[in-house]
Amino acid sequence: MGVALEPGFNWWVFCILKKREYIISLVKWHNVKNFTKTHKYGLLLSKLVDISLAIYRCTGSTLWADAIAKEMMNVRVAFNTLEDGRNVPHEFQFVKCHVIFDIKIEDFHHKACLVAGGLMTNVSATYTYASVITHETVCIALMLAALNLLGMMAVDTMNPYITALCKEKIWTTLGYEFSKDKGKKAFIVIALYSIKSASQAFCKRLADCM
Repeated sequence: MGVALEPGFNWWVFCILKKREYIISLVKWHNVKNFTKTHKYGLLLSKLVDISLAIYRCTGSTLWADAIAKEMMNVRVAFNTLEDGRNVPHEFQFVKCHVIFDIKIEDFHHKACLVAGGLMTNVSATYTYASVITHETVCIALMLAALNLLGMMAVDTMNPYITALCKEKIWTTLGYEFSKDKGKKAFIVIALYSIKSASQAFCKRLADCM
């Protein structure tokens, strides 16, 4: 409960803990609903990489294939492929990686995002804590903008975590999205989405650059 007493958390964490069972049930229902969803905005929504490539072969549509290729061009640096016959050191933990697919409402842009199964690893609690701005700070910023008639803009940064090194010793088996390297073993050396220590590693990297 140490983190729950921090100023950035103590105003909401105890309230949320009281409702956690209800929230967990909603998340499970949401995951099941999304897994069974086949279309979004009237467009075919892919679930797996091999299905995306099958769509490309059958229909000639390159939307999903292009989305996968774009994502892999950005995140491929996060993986160090092991040489054939080389064993993984025993201190490294195994995680599965998978691609999440989505369609954006703005222009029906097809998006693919490679994430790691961070829940499969055991890691020190000190690696999972990342400082965040407080709710009050955001409210003050919005109030100052309104008082000074300033416009507000939101920015979505693509793959920011890959600028930080991975603090955990983890490895994975490469999937269909890695093309000719499929089936090979690789170390994950850059922070990917869903790795437990990714947020802290990115915050530390950001602080070092300031």
